[in-house]
Amino acid sequence: MGGDFVIKVGSREVASAEQGMQLMVQRALQRKTFGKYIAQHYSFVSDLAKCRIELERTRRLVFEAADQLDLHGNKKARRTLAMAKVAAPNMALKVLDMAMQMHGATGVSGDTVLSPLWAQARTLRIADGPDEVNLGTIGKLELKRAKL
Repeated sequence: MGGDFVIKVGSREVASAEQGMQLMVQRALQRKTFGKYIAQHYSFVSDLAKCRIELERTRRLVFEAADQLDLHGNKKARRTLAMAKVAAPNMALKVLDMAMQMHGATGVSGDTVLSPLWAQARTLRIADGPDEVNLGTIGKLELKRAKL
C-alpha cells in the first residue's frame, strides 16, 4: 500500500493508543484494589511509563516515515515505512490491551471504545501487509545497506 496510507494508518493507531492511555489513566485514578487506587501501585505506574515510551517512539517513527516520504519519495522511504507498518499497530495493540485489562470485562464489551479500537489495530496488522512481509522488507534492506 502507498506511503500516504501508511502515514494515515500510523497516525490513527497512535491516536487510538493515546485514547486508550487516557481511558486507562482515568480508570486507574478511580478504581481501588488492595485498599489503594490502581494508580498508586508501582507495577501500574511502571507499565504506564513503558506504554508512553512505546507510544512516543512509534509516533516519532511515523513522523520520520512521513518526512522521508515527503523528501525522498516512496522508494527511498521504504525501510522506514515498513518499520512504521509493523510498529504502529503492534504498539496500539499493546497499549489498548493494557487499557482493556484495566477495565476488566467492561474493556471487552461495547460499553467502551476500547474493543473496537483494538479490533481495528489487529485488522491493520494484516491489511497493511502481514508483519512477516514488512519484517522481510526491513531485513533485506538492512542487508543491502551492509553490503555497500
